[in-house]
Amino acid sequence: MFYLTIVPLYFICLAGYFLTEYTRIIKNEKIRKRVNITCHVIAWLILFFYFVIRKFL
Repeated sequence: MFYLTIVPLYFICLAGYFLTEYTRIIKNEKIRKRVNITCHVIAWLILFFYFVIRKFL
């Protein structure tokens, strides 16, 4: 059941990262950089939670 929440959320964050990094959907450079960093951090936190913290819970 855990996979049904983590996997789609991770891929959504990863897609948001690639869309903001490699396309010009968001015209404002400052906002695009913030969205990019936010998606990147969320994706890394999900992976960290899944592989590290979940082993100890």
